[in-house]
Amino acid sequence: MRGSAVARCGRRPATIAATTIAILATALSGCLYPGDPQRAENPAAVREGVAAVQRAVDEYRRATGVLPIRNRPVNTPIYEKYPIDFSRLVEGGFLGAIPKVAFEKGGRAVFVLVDVETAPKVKLLDLPTHEAAVRVRQAVEAHLAEGRPLPAGEQVAPQFWTVDFAAMGMREERIVSVFSGLPLRWIVHESGAVGIDYAADIMSLIQRLGLTDADIPGDLRELLVRESDFVPVDSFAYRWIDRTPVPVFP
Repeated sequence: MRGSAVARCGRRPATIAATTIAILATALSGCLYPGDPQRAENPAAVREGVAAVQRAVDEYRRATGVLPIRNRPVNTPIYEKYPIDFSRLVEGGFLGAIPKVAFEKGGRAVFVLVDVETAPKVKLLDLPTHEAAVRVRQAVEAHLAEGRPLPAGEQVAPQFWTVDFAAMGMREERIVSVFSGLPLRWIVHESGAVGIDYAADIMSLIQRLGLTDADIPGDLRELLVRESDFVPVDSFAYRWIDRTPVPVFP
């Protein structure tokens, strides 16, 4: 199975991710980052921005009965599926100004909603991380399209390996976690689907919070979302198996 071609379900995330970035870039005259892409965001300003947008979303929903979101294809990954449409909030008088951390203002994040069916919450999608995932996914797809074996390094879970960048003749794409500030690794499923491995972040959070098995949700990524302003973009779902976060696919 390690040498199999990319399955259709492994291709879709790259297409959707690229489409998300392309739509946003087009809206801003083709400039991917109107501001400095390397600038550090002030944590207090980020929290304040998220809180302000949350209030605006709540007020908009009470006034209109709907959520201020842009439409996305039904198969869009859950943490990319509900980007906030700031034009509805600003033009409707629900939000005075778009936060500086937002992509629309030159920031590095896309404001998204989670838990839309129950209690919609405002979160941030880190665009540099998302873009890096698009590049790695496209590299793996191109590698497999040439009939080469899956670029599989160390096995980290059943049907999952780290991405072997050397096998693809490229330097490793390095990323840092928005949750812990620590380096993250890339993993690839036997189908060819690529994602970021958040297992270390999840395990650290479980230990820090002192959670018991009864406290563990079905998808461990929910813990990261609950305890942070960010979403674990370009990730696989995680299950709690033998007291360890294990990626699963699909």
